Amino acid sequence: MHPADHEILKHFRQIRQRTIDLVERIPEEMLTRQADGEALPLGKLFKHIAYVVDSWMDDFLQDGKGRPRYPDDKASILAALESTADRLVSFFEADDGQRMGQEHPPRCSTTASPPCSGPAATASST
Repeated sequence: MHPADHEILKHFRQIRQRTIDLVERIPEEMLTRQADGEALPLGKLFKHIAYVVDSWMDDFLQDGKGRPRYPDDKASILAALESTADRLVSFFEADDGQRMGQEHPPRCSTTASPPCSGPAATASST
């Protein structure tokens, strides 16, 4: 694996660990609270972080692991944040990091009408 690619994945892990550390310090009852002007309660915002990785890995990189659903309790949110970090890092570390250097064809086009097509667009429009 190229040293720069290793650094990118290391940085992702560090930032994800900071997020996990933050969630661990939040009292569970606060995860159901919703700030004024926010569309989602705090716990669902943290779950969204996990869902974004799952969606990207499933739709765009097509790693074959689907999109798990996570319960709303604190332990499940923490597990989701950890598992999605493992999912992304293990995908890119495989084969000595060869996937880090691959280009992935775009799924959406700014010039096409409609702008997105294929599995990713179908999943996001439902």
